[in-house]
Amino acid sequence: MGPKKKKKKDHKKEPNKASLTSKDTDSKEKEELEKKTNEEEETLRVQAEKEEAERKKFEKIRLLELKRQEIRERKQRVEELREIEEMTVEQERYFKDLLWEKRKLERWERFMRCDGTPDPMIQKEINTYISLSLEDDKNNDIETVLENSLLNLALIEELNNFIDLATQTEPFTEHENITYQNIIKDLQNLLEIKLNASIHNCLLGALQNIDPETSNYQAYHYNECISVCIWGNLSKNLRIKSYEFKEFGFSFDIPKVLALTDCAVALLYTAFDHLSEQCATYKVTRKTSDEPVVETKEEKPEEEPVPEPPPPEEEAAPDPLEDISAALQSLKFFDDPVPEGPKRVDVKKAEEEDVAEYPFPQSPAPVEYEEFDEDPDVVDLRCYQVVSGIFTISLLYLPPQPKLCGKWTITQVVPTELCYMDYVADPPLPTESKESGEEGEQKKEKEASVEQKRDERPLIGITLRIPPNVVLSECPRPVRWDNNRKVWSIKDICDYKYNDETKSVQFKTNSFGKFALIQDSYINMPFQSWEIRPRTTNWAVFTITAAVLEVVIEIKDGLCCIIKHPEEGLSHLFEKWYKPKELINRLTLCGVALFPAEDSTNYVSIQEKSFVTEERCYHQMALVASCMAFTWSRWNFSAERHQLILQGVELLEDEEVCDDWELYLVTKTHVMKLKLDEFDDIFSTEVDDDYQYFSNFYHLVKETGSEEAIERLKKTTPEFRDCVKQMLTASRVLTYS
Repeated sequence: MGPKKKKKKDHKKEPNKASLTSKDTDSKEKEELEKKTNEEEETLRVQAEKEEAERKKFEKIRLLELKRQEIRERKQRVEELREIEEMTVEQERYFKDLLWEKRKLERWERFMRCDGTPDPMIQKEINTYISLSLEDDKNNDIETVLENSLLNLALIEELNNFIDLATQTEPFTEHENITYQNIIKDLQNLLEIKLNASIHNCLLGALQNIDPETSNYQAYHYNECISVCIWGNLSKNLRIKSYEFKEFGFSFDIPKVLALTDCAVALLYTAFDHLSEQCATYKVTRKTSDEPVVETKEEKPEEEPVPEPPPPEEEAAPDPLEDISAALQSLKFFDDPVPEGPKRVDVKKAEEEDVAEYPFPQSPAPVEYEEFDEDPDVVDLRCYQVVSGIFTISLLYLPPQPKLCGKWTITQVVPTELCYMDYVADPPLPTESKESGEEGEQKKEKEASVEQKRDERPLIGITLRIPPNVVLSECPRPVRWDNNRKVWSIKDICDYKYNDETKSVQFKTNSFGKFALIQDSYINMPFQSWEIRPRTTNWAVFTITAAVLEVVIEIKDGLCCIIKHPEEGLSHLFEKWYKPKELINRLTLCGVALFPAEDSTNYVSIQEKSFVTEERCYHQMALVASCMAFTWSRWNFSAERHQLILQGVELLEDEEVCDDWELYLVTKTHVMKLKLDEFDDIFSTEVDDDYQYFSNFYHLVKETGSEEAIERLKKTTPEFRDCVKQMLTASRVLTYS
């Protein structure tokens, strides 16, 4: 074995001092970076918490201010509307007392009249008058009957006026109402009986009043409301194909079968319509339901949404009143610091001073109406109106004429009643068909006989001139009264056309009867525009521009009149002063359909507005009509159901407004002036910069109007306000334009 080798020592590498220094530096930098990051995060967290706390403070302050503003507006609204309510109650009491005095005065004047005419309100006097008139056979001449007919019509009008006046003061009992309606019907029947008796009396003396040119009898008599045309066939001349009453504008064909007959044709025209009220479609018919009707509350206007406060944290939430008080103290835009204690008391006091909302009336429950469910030939009087009066055309037997025998006159005694002749036109010819042989020849012979028969009884051609006091908005359509069904019908009337030059309607019918002319009741709706502007105190001009016509109505004190109208039809009403209701009735009778009915929404395409808001707006407009002008806005259709948009401006001069209009948004709680312009492209309800809260136009003018406007506001009379309100409510321009 040799000597042991020495083991080599493992020389371990000693750590490099430079690398150790680098690692220490990196770790320190990381620690410092983490520390710095943590500090920044902590700073951001603290800053976020601080900002969140500030946001909560400002949010609570904003909510408090909104609450205070809402309370202030509610208090102001309640005070203003209470004042309006007191004015309304006082005005209603004033008019009710006025109506009572008028009713007493009219009854006293009727009692003291002593002119021999019966009192239509006393049934005994009317019964005596009717009985004596029916027994009087000596005064059946046409002149006397026409004169007495004016008395009958005056009695009917007097009774209708009494019913209308009494309804506004004290409603009738059901028995009284039935009694008065029966009196009206009895007077109408008396009028018809006496007119028929006068026509019969004229025909009895036809031979003594023969026309030398035609050798026939013709007569034309009339008064203000009734016209009578009578033609008697005395010559039996086949060359006479037709006859025309040029004075009245009535002509009719005379077929051969009538030209060879002892017959007469009588036209009785009445300017009033006493038949339509018998139709089932004349009055509004509501649907009946067994379920109880639930009233729908008025929709509340959309208010600015108020964000809810954030949810409380897990820690005990501080008293919100203390936070609000502290926040108010820390704000710099308050001049004086608000101490914590008193501020808390003020907040509670503000909450305690809150008042209840004004009790707005609820909107009526939506009403459904019965749909028109009649035969196709029946006229719906909810959609059409009679504009011409009634034309009663009768074919009569000519009564036996007196004969002269020397010095004697022999007269056959006949009943004093009209004897009607039946005339029904033959049906039209059957259509031709290609046939041969004996069957074809037989059919030709049959057709020839039918054609010969048809020549004997053809359709009757009739021409009627439009009365001068009728305004036509379209070609009128003739209709005939069906007495069995009590309806107006278009059956058996054909080939009708309107001649604009002669203002007459031509048509053919298969028989005689009672005819009328109708036109669409809603052809002028919706309106194109409207405007009401003051001329001076208690004096305004109301203009409605419809689809076909334009009517300008002047309103002064408690009366109104037409100052601009279509060229024809309303000349008899021009510059004549009437009460609002009377003028509305007269315009409707003339065919001027500018006043929608209860169920008009079924026939006119509109955006229906809240009835309560609309009624209140008309009342407000009437209060300021002496100093403020209003007109339509195209944005009204874009607004919600509970919102009304219209243009308005203070106007103290008697001139038209050009470019000074301002847009107003009206709801049941406020009236706001908008930034919106009539010619903007986009609809917006953003309020004007100088917006100031008002609940109605009256207080808006009272607080912001000029001195002259406020003075006019004080001098406006109740009669003028009521007249303006009636015209606006009747036309409903805010909905139907």
